[in-house]
Order: sequence, then C-alpha cells, then structure tokens
Amino acid sequence: MNQFSPGQARDSRNQGRTVPLSQIFSNLKRQYGGYQLSADLYERGNGKAVYEIDWMTKDGRKMHFVVDAQTGAILDRRGA
Repeated sequence: MNQFSPGQARDSRNQGRTVPLSQIFSNLKRQYGGYQLSADLYERGNGKAVYEIDWMTKDGRKMHFVVDAQTGAILDRRGA
C-alpha cells in the first residue's frame, strides 16, 4: 500500500474521490464515542483508497479501523 501525501489526500477529497475524514470521524464518534488518535490515507494495489484510523473509545479502548475512502464503509475493525 502507498500512503497519500497530505496534498494528494486533499486533492482526492476536493475532487470527490474520497469521503472527508470529518464525516468518518463523526460516524465513529456516534458509534463508539471517544476521539481519533491517528488517520492515514493509503492506496491499495487494486487502486482502491482506504483510511487507516486509530481511535480511542469513550470507555478507553484503542480501536483500529480500515475504512473505504470512497464510501466511508468500515471494512475492518480491530480493538482491545
């Protein structure tokens, strides 16, 4: 997987190819409470972009999410 630079991520969002992170953060906050620890945008080998997000839930659990950057759908979720 190749990580997007900040400029590439911004261009992708502005061109409508990816969902804004703020929208994904709002969905995660609604479902899990808490806050974002880190977030990066990657392009998979198949040309699909995904966000990798580390999240701290309201009850103190660290979660890791892989989110489809085009749709905002959670593809994978791992946590303690």
